[in-house]
Order: sequence, then C-alpha cells, then structure tokens
Amino acid sequence: MKKNWKNLLSRRFSFLMMFLPVLSFSDPASIDSAPSFQVARNRYNSKSAGGQKGYRAGETPHELKGIKVKEHIGRFIDLDLEFANEEGQNRSLKSYFQEQPVLMTVIYYNCPSLCNFHLNGLFAGLNKLKWKSYQFVVVSMDSTENSELAEEKKKNYLTEFQNLTSDPIHFLTGSEQAIQKLTDSLGFAFRWDEETQQFAHSPVAYSLSPRGMISRYLYGVEFLPQTLRLALLEAGKGKVGNVIDRILLFCYRFNPKENKYSLYAVNLMKVGGVLVIVALIALLAPAWIKERKNYI
Repeated sequence: MKKNWKNLLSRRFSFLMMFLPVLSFSDPASIDSAPSFQVARNRYNSKSAGGQKGYRAGETPHELKGIKVKEHIGRFIDLDLEFANEEGQNRSLKSYFQEQPVLMTVIYYNCPSLCNFHLNGLFAGLNKLKWKSYQFVVVSMDSTENSELAEEKKKNYLTEFQNLTSDPIHFLTGSEQAIQKLTDSLGFAFRWDEETQQFAHSPVAYSLSPRGMISRYLYGVEFLPQTLRLALLEAGKGKVGNVIDRILLFCYRFNPKENKYSLYAVNLMKVGGVLVIVALIALLAPAWIKERKNYI
C-alpha cells in the first residue's frame, strides 16, 4: 500500500510540475495598448486654469524646444533647502518629507500656458485617487513670485478639484539660490526667454521617497490616476499602501516610452502561475485525501 501511495503522490507532483514554466517565464515583453505620451500631448486641447487654448496636433510648444531633463533616479535632493509656503512661513523641504512619498513638480505660477496644462493634469489625476497617503509639493522656478500668489493659485485648484484637501498640498516659493540647487539635483533645466517673456522648460513631475530619493520622472500634461498611484507606491518602498497595492506594483513596470505603468508580462505570469497552482491544489486536495484513505 505504501508503494502505491508513493506512486500516486509522484503522479500528482508531476502534474503540478507542468505549470512551473509559467513561474520561470523570462520574456521581458510588457502588455500595453494605451497611446503614447506624444499621441496624448498632440491630441490634448483642454483649457487651462488661465483660459488658454491647448496646443494643436503635431505642434511642439516653444517651452519644450531645446530643453532637456537629465534624470537622476536614485539620487537624493537636499532636504535642508528652505522655501516659503503659501502662508509665508519659511520651512525646509524636510518638513514635507516624513513618512509618506512625495509628488513634486517645478513650475511658475504666472505661466500663461504649459504650467497650467501640467498642473491641471496632475490635479485631475490626484482628484480621482481614493488613496491619499502622499504629499504634493509644487515649487515655483521664478524667484520673484511670492507667497500671496502661491496661496491664490492653491485656492483656485482646491476650488476646482474638490476631492482634494489642503493639508497634503503645498505651493512653495524661494530664493534663486534655493531654486537652482533644487532644480540641479532634480536634473531640471529651464531658462527665461526674452522673446516670449516666459520661462522655457519641460513639463515633468517627480515621485520621491520619504527620505528625498528621486524614484521616478513623469512627463507631460495628462496623468492617469493609476500612474500617479503606482509612482507614489514605488517611491514609498513598500511602506505605504495595502497588500493589493503591493501586488499591483509587482505586476506593473514603468514604461518610459509610454510615460505610464504597463502590465509586466513576466511578473503577471508568475502571479498567474501561483494562483493556478493554489487553485489546483485546493481543487484536487479533497480527491487526493479520499484516494489516500482508499490506499490505506
């Protein structure tokens, strides 16, 4: 009887081994059918907070010409840099970097076009998030702008996007020296254009860890809520979010070409393989137990 039982167990084990290739799948392809950032930017034609029109399809905004961002993923920003918040209080960046990941962007409040599109996209994405374990820090690149202007800008956005509260959102202004040090560490380039009387810059946001480490660069003027959520979860290093959030992060990888997180086939197949094996064991276990009793 013991020999027959061992043979039975061996056959069942061989059956389960058929599914192991799923767990060792190594094709790095990802699954993604969403349009790219370039397509999204070209078709974007929303009105900004200042009432400006969007860019025409195929048109590259002047603000983007000749301006590049040097990504410094893994580097830390200086959290001792001081900026004034919208209430006029001088605080170090450290006060916004505690236990939660931080979404940061550098714009200027008097911008007539691109900054508004960029902020609109970020606020629209955050407005749809039920998950609120983050800080959102907006920094002006214009050292001549003041706290009164920052406060007015913040109030306008909170009025427009009513699912958001004031506490985790901070609109900052600072000295030219502090701004330059921050933007240098972020790899963010900008310049004043005399012809248009505007700052030329790229629309980019950053997700940072609670310790100030740069985790991800998010470009553009449209942001899916899931992209923002996963970027913040990734920056949180597993210290924020629940089990489902961590499973989602495991199944998704950031696709820089698409400027969004895409289902990652390798990890998706691994999770699917584990679920299949668990389901098979749960389904076949009663029969195995019953058959074992018959052998005994």
